Amino acid sequence: MCRISAIIGAALLLSALVLGGCGRPYATTESGFLTDYGPLEEETPGVLSFRAAPERLRRYQAFIVDPIEVRLEERPERVDDDDRAKLTAHFDTQIRAALGERFEIVGEAGEHVGRVRAAVTRVERSAPLLNIHPASKLSGVGLGGAAIEGEIVDSVSGELLVARVVARRGDRLSFDGLSKWGDAKSVMSAWARHVGQTLDEVHASAAGGVQAGD
Repeated sequence: MCRISAIIGAALLLSALVLGGCGRPYATTESGFLTDYGPLEEETPGVLSFRAAPERLRRYQAFIVDPIEVRLEERPERVDDDDRAKLTAHFDTQIRAALGERFEIVGEAGEHVGRVRAAVTRVERSAPLLNIHPASKLSGVGLGGAAIEGEIVDSVSGELLVARVVARRGDRLSFDGLSKWGDAKSVMSAWARHVGQTLDEVHASAAGGVQAGD
């Protein structure tokens, strides 16, 4: 019996590794939050993105972070006010952390100041009891997730600089699903990290060449 269980467990693990640890995508939708969906292109299933030319983005060293919006189209009543506050606080903290090490977070619009706007358009709770068991965890049946629409625009002109739509479930190989909103928060954290890394890479590529503001 133990041998059969081991074989089943190994098969599930192999399946998870073949399919990848990253969460399976939801279908991406347009909530109307972004300034313009036209420039977005599919990066991977469940991810749409746009980035202005590097020489344009290098001009931005400071950013305003707008309050996170929640625009749930599917069963918004399932997320109470307390959970909404916790989710938006987490997302806001992650964005500020992703930008704060290299860039200045400011409160007023100005020349070469970007404005970060983000909205949560879908959240799905994790099922911690299912995610405790390795077999059900690897199958993905207890995973939660989130859909995020976010962008960076010029704080004065509103010109679109960066946009990223992510609609994914959590990671089957992580422990995020052991809390109710852990998988949803992990999607938010990943969105923030990616945007921060995008800006970091653009500025790093200027080393020894074009300097910010030139």
